[in-house]
Amino acid sequence: MFEDQAGGTDRLRTYIAERLRDGLLEIEGSADGRVERYLTALLVAGVRSNPERDFDLGIVRLSAMLSAAEITQGANSFEQEREAHKRIGDAVMFWLGLFPERVRSRSTLNPIRIGKFSYRVAGSFDTGAHADEAQIFRTLSDRFEAYLFAVRTIRERWHPGLDAMN
Repeated sequence: MFEDQAGGTDRLRTYIAERLRDGLLEIEGSADGRVERYLTALLVAGVRSNPERDFDLGIVRLSAMLSAAEITQGANSFEQEREAHKRIGDAVMFWLGLFPERVRSRSTLNPIRIGKFSYRVAGSFDTGAHADEAQIFRTLSDRFEAYLFAVRTIRERWHPGLDAMN
């Protein structure tokens, strides 16, 4: 996938970080380094997991997350609730950013609203071990569309013209 262009984890990380920054500068004129690092790590991990091979499984999981409010209702602790919302926000950002046509075709819910909400909830856990990361999630929630656009610029630069075909 990206390795054809970027080769190796360090080069992949650099490639994604640079494209992400370009997208953020294009839409916002500035970037938040902590959020950039978080999203870069998220995207690198997602890409390295071979999403093309696991695409249908990933979309099925995302669809289940988007339609299953019981994920957080079944949480046994605040930690589990926070983690569930973090995972939902991350999944929406990754899949809707890199594979939007598949997410739109499989969900009747509004994934952008769900991603923003989930990051907002994850960001509300702002004490103890999560205090530093809470602001990252609040920023992702507040500027979800801008960060999603930046992730989509990675997709467009990876496969120019792909979005025009969808």
